[in-house]
Amino acid sequence: MAPNVGDDYVPVGWMLVTDTITKSADNVFADDIIVWTQDYTIYVKGAKGEISLYDPTGKILLISNSSAEEIRTLKVSSKGVYIVKTNEKSLITVVR
Repeated sequence: MAPNVGDDYVPVGWMLVTDTITKSADNVFADDIIVWTQDYTIYVKGAKGEISLYDPTGKILLISNSSAEEIRTLKVSSKGVYIVKTNEKSLITVVR
């Protein structure tokens, strides 16, 4: 049975939890990596090498490679929950 989801593909009832989490912290940190969102863009700072972006089902959406720790921009087409994997770390972020 498929879960009942809203327009942003977040299961109904989960938005209250994610709203509380995202309002309490503007940025997601993992070691020296910072991830934040603005509009339909996910920004990643402090990561070298490959960054992969996944949807909640585990489908890979894009890959970005760089040898520098520049700020990288990952454009998405819709609101929802995304997983950013970099340097063997996985971070969850919400595009609202």
